[in-house]
Amino acid sequence: MATTPEEVWQLLGELVQAQKETDRRLKELGEETDRRLKELGEETDRKFKEFAQEADRRSQETDRKFKEFAQEADRRSQEADRRSQEADRRSQETDRQLQETDRQLQETARQLRETDRQLRETDRQLRELDEQVKELGKQMKELGRQVGGLGAKFGSFTEGMAYPSMARILQEQFGMDCVGPRVRRRRNGQEIELDVLAYANSDRQAVYVVEVKSHPREESIEQMRRLLQRFPEFFPEHHDKALYGILAAVDVSAAVREQFLAEGLYVARIEDEVFALDVPEGFQARSWP
Repeated sequence: MATTPEEVWQLLGELVQAQKETDRRLKELGEETDRRLKELGEETDRKFKEFAQEADRRSQETDRKFKEFAQEADRRSQEADRRSQEADRRSQETDRQLQETDRQLQETARQLRETDRQLRETDRQLRELDEQVKELGKQMKELGRQVGGLGAKFGSFTEGMAYPSMARILQEQFGMDCVGPRVRRRRNGQEIELDVLAYANSDRQAVYVVEVKSHPREESIEQMRRLLQRFPEFFPEHHDKALYGILAAVDVSAAVREQFLAEGLYVARIEDEVFALDVPEGFQARSWP
């Protein structure tokens, strides 16, 4: 069963929605990545700051204790006999303090090893994130390929739907005796492609170039202008004929339609799956180039 225009539009809408969902997921992934990197950075900075402060405090504490020890040793040397037992007790206390200092240094080393482990874990997470971004890029590329393929199919469908109507208009309303779709011509290493080309060699002596668009935009006007300006170079056999342009659009905004008409270009729109001219009364088409 042939695909209807409504089904094509619905499929295109679903693909556009999928594109938006992919963009949203990529944005969320980027935001989550930034948040995780910021949190890891802040946590690492905090731990390094705490370590530096703790090391500085312990260094000052050690200096103070060693100074006290030196002063106490000097005092003990003067009172050696009287304070021998006290000196021995203080020597034992100093040994305990040194052991505590060693324990604290070992704890500091453990904290440094833990910080190094966390940094390695952060690096692993970043590598995983990079792989996820690469995979998402592959998915985006595949989606773009699918959308591009659909666009090509939709364009062929639109042109096929437009040709019978435009052929009838060109023959019945403009008196063209030769009408052909998808005309290609190569010249001097360059190529031009026309959706529909019609001409007459009778008293009419005119050529019509039809450009088929599903949703023409403002840049479509410049494309049509360049197409008509290049026409004489590729079809010199029609140099003595008046050249006119026709836009056949499935859906065109009022603003774009007015711009095409202002350029002296005919506009045809689809009505009940049949194309018909949509020009105001008294419209004067422009002969190109």
